[in-house]
Amino acid sequence: MFYKRHNEDLPESIKTNPVLRLLYKLLSDKLVVNLLICLLYLGFFFLFRYNSVEDNIQVIYRGTFDDLAPILAKSSRELIDSGKGRFENAKREGFDGISLVIPIRDEDEFISKTITFTLSLPNKNLLKEIIIVDDCSKREVNHLLEKELPSYYYRYIKVIRLDKCEGLIRSRILGADASSSSVIVFMDGHCRPKDGWIQPLIDRLKSKPKAIVCPMIEDIDRYTWKDIGTFGLKMMFDWNFEFNWYEDFTETVPIASGGLYAITREWWDESGKYDPGMLEWGGENIEQSIRIWRCGGEIVSEKKSRVGHIFKRDPKPNPENKLVLQVQRNQKRAALVWLDKKRYKYFETIHDIVQRLNETESGVSLKEREEIKDRLNCKPFSWYIEKFRASFDREGLLLDNFRHLKHRSSGLCLTASHNEVVTGTNDRAVVFKECDKNDDTQRWAVIFGRRLILNGMKKFGCLTRGPRNVVDTSILRVVPCEFKATLEGGNDGQFWKVDIHDNLLLDDSFSDATPNEFSKLRNSFRIFNSGKYVPPSPDGNDRITIDGNEAFKSSSRCITNLNDKAVMRWCPEEDDETFKFDPVKFRNF
Repeated sequence: MFYKRHNEDLPESIKTNPVLRLLYKLLSDKLVVNLLICLLYLGFFFLFRYNSVEDNIQVIYRGTFDDLAPILAKSSRELIDSGKGRFENAKREGFDGISLVIPIRDEDEFISKTITFTLSLPNKNLLKEIIIVDDCSKREVNHLLEKELPSYYYRYIKVIRLDKCEGLIRSRILGADASSSSVIVFMDGHCRPKDGWIQPLIDRLKSKPKAIVCPMIEDIDRYTWKDIGTFGLKMMFDWNFEFNWYEDFTETVPIASGGLYAITREWWDESGKYDPGMLEWGGENIEQSIRIWRCGGEIVSEKKSRVGHIFKRDPKPNPENKLVLQVQRNQKRAALVWLDKKRYKYFETIHDIVQRLNETESGVSLKEREEIKDRLNCKPFSWYIEKFRASFDREGLLLDNFRHLKHRSSGLCLTASHNEVVTGTNDRAVVFKECDKNDDTQRWAVIFGRRLILNGMKKFGCLTRGPRNVVDTSILRVVPCEFKATLEGGNDGQFWKVDIHDNLLLDDSFSDATPNEFSKLRNSFRIFNSGKYVPPSPDGNDRITIDGNEAFKSSSRCITNLNDKAVMRWCPEEDDETFKFDPVKFRNF
């Protein structure tokens, strides 16, 4: 019908109408007709795919944790056993994308934007599914999202609706087990992933299948969703199981934040997931981090992957302080299983409220968590301390390593003054006072592989000498510790050499030290600064060799007592009691 030869007579109505004449000419060309058919086909394909596949967001499960947990755990295990949930198989056969697990409760203000930012990025081909675990939100999240999101997003989203509030930890367990990919990524419901965030996580897991990979977490504004300018990669806990961000410029992470990371399904399952006896939130990241490290895995940071996170949000309701008490129960569960007896005593002494809390109030015993240690042949907690000794030192966590430094000739103790400053500065002066076993300002620990001397009042900082131009009688002070400069070998003002044997100076001595490292110690009980070059350290875990002979060189400066002020003077070449300090341990933890 359309393929008339161009030299045939056309109807008069077409001849006189230039638009119809052009259209007739185009339709007379077989190539043009075929092209139009292809375009129509593609149009119908995309229309069907993005607008007609899903009329609603799919709610794949509804119920309680006790109902769903065994079903989903079995489903996850079957995926692994069949090979479909194995990352190695996925790498060979073509990786089909991550499962993104987002637990939420009443995140109405944020969740739609989180999904929109996630799905608007170019790399969404690496995203297989988004599992949203709706933890008894007042407004069911699937109804909320159906009103606020375009329908072509629906095919990515699957919802698990919990009719009873189970908490963040249990929600993550259910979401991970319900997912179908060989790689699980956890994210909070108030995040903005940045372009290219998924691929670096996958690449890391390819080389480290038993790793947790953490992106760089950047603080964003809750109203504009723009970067505020601060970021975090790693954390370290205190013995009350509070934690804080820090950076030491290495990729290893002692404690992960817990809310944002990637893990393979196999390692998630094998390593013990989360503790289902923990309710609500809190303590799970410490429990998981120590467990992963002790039991054959690792936690690494990936700076090429960046995710914005809203840190400043309205606090959750906390009637009768129940939420805080639950966090503390969770922390107690983690401490009982993963700390050794000595460090559990630290935890219980500093965090004394936990002594009155029942760690099994959730109805879940600790037996299965204890069995993980045998099943995975986990290393002792002392190994974890050695692995991250510099991180423990940085926070002053090796409490039994703190000593009073008692001046031998005066009998007074080295003290960071509460109220006295060095003249002309705001620096806290170091003085000598009567020894008091309960005074933390008199407690000191030699840290960072024998590089720094940290005061027991951690916020005070480290022992520091005066200006370089004051050669003799330079008054000492405590100022914030310069950890980065110390690692780089450029912190001469806080760098001290302590010529005292390990067995006197440290309870937690270096388990892997070689005899040669301490063979040059003379045990002169001198604390000195020789000005000698100190090579850089990658992480502060390595130890420097102390040459006790340097403490007797006239070019070195030693600490002594001058009118009850701590000063540096040229070291005498002969033995002198006024330059000696005895490390005394007045109390135990």
